[in-house]
Amino acid sequence: MIEDEEVKAFFEFLISNQATSSYTDELKVYVADAKQSTETKMQFMTVEQVKEIVSEKAQVPLR
Repeated sequence: MIEDEEVKAFFEFLISNQATSSYTDELKVYVADAKQSTETKMQFMTVEQVKEIVSEKAQVPLR
């Protein structure tokens, strides 16, 4: 069982996306901002494109 309340709140946030502490409230804001950010989307797309190129050259699927 997790005894630290902040750690417990963090894992609950990961599972349910429900903020139950000031820390997870802050994380929820960061996540929402990242989802709306064009720059973040472009960086993610770039990472996915690089993974695809590497996978094709290595002929091995990457996750």
